[in-house]
Amino acid sequence: MTKGVKPISYRQIKALELWIADGFKSKARAIRGAGYGKTIARKPHKVFTPMVLEELEKRGYDVRGNRFPPRAVDLTEYLPPEPSPIDFTKMGREWMQELKERLEAVDGMPLRFSNPREQDTDKVIYSTPVTGNRHSGDNLSLSSF
Repeated sequence: MTKGVKPISYRQIKALELWIADGFKSKARAIRGAGYGKTIARKPHKVFTPMVLEELEKRGYDVRGNRFPPRAVDLTEYLPPEPSPIDFTKMGREWMQELKERLEAVDGMPLRFSNPREQDTDKVIYSTPVTGNRHSGDNLSLSSF
């Protein structure tokens, strides 16, 4: 806001809202509905000051009440900066082990830091029936092994 310019009053905002709701037909009717007198209603430029028209633009309308087309907003200035990568090769074994233990304690779920290629692939866990239904005797379950 510049120096010497009065802020928008409640009645000015009310007149603006009434003018928008009326379909931009009559500024005088909107001014009267906001509580201004007949003399001010004859001079809409006294209510619809540049500050009120700026508010109208912020709401997406031009001075004549036409809708602005949607504009793209560049949000790159609001994005957080990219985090710097962590170099784990410089960490000692003790620090790495402590980090693993702390991370495991966060959710109570053990973390898997091992290489998936080194895992035992011969071990198969049967927890549900492979074939058949629960009433037939040919289903595979833990009890059959």
